[in-house]
Amino acid sequence: MAAVGRDSIVLAADSRQSSQATGPFMLNERPRRVFRVGDHTLVACFGLDSDVDALVHALREKLDLHCDSSIEPQNVARCVANILYVNRMICSPIVLGFGSQGPYICSMDGIGAQTVTHRFAVMGTASAALYAACEASFREGLGRAALGSLVEGCMQGTLARDVMSGCDVRLYTLTKSGAVSFRDVTTPDV
Repeated sequence: MAAVGRDSIVLAADSRQSSQATGPFMLNERPRRVFRVGDHTLVACFGLDSDVDALVHALREKLDLHCDSSIEPQNVARCVANILYVNRMICSPIVLGFGSQGPYICSMDGIGAQTVTHRFAVMGTASAALYAACEASFREGLGRAALGSLVEGCMQGTLARDVMSGCDVRLYTLTKSGAVSFRDVTTPDV
């Protein structure tokens, strides 16, 4: 999940990896992959580890040609979408960052179809419940601390009700200046 505030964007990622196709079978409990691209962009990848690795490798190859560290998040999202469309990966990324147009969040499916928002985006097996929690709780223009609390509350409430999501949760905060901080959150045991 990612949400936009007044001066920051908060990303929350859990570590339980499962699949709708496998039922309640847990595939992995490693933290999700979150990568920094340039000075003001993060890419969070949810999906198969091998496809996440392939996506990141292909993205780094494409962006190595452009040594500009101030690449816009929209351009990163376009590159990610093109890679997904060509390769058909089992991976659903969220690209977030601050560009010249302000805060930017773009979620994608496995073929690169983009959904751009100025509020929040959700991804994963708990996305339906998480979307409902965000829709009910989200308010425009929250400060960094209030936005972090909102995201943490939405994640904890939703993950407590979804056996396919949860375990360790990490909150990443990206500021307009490009600073990234993170903290681990304890989720309730199910």
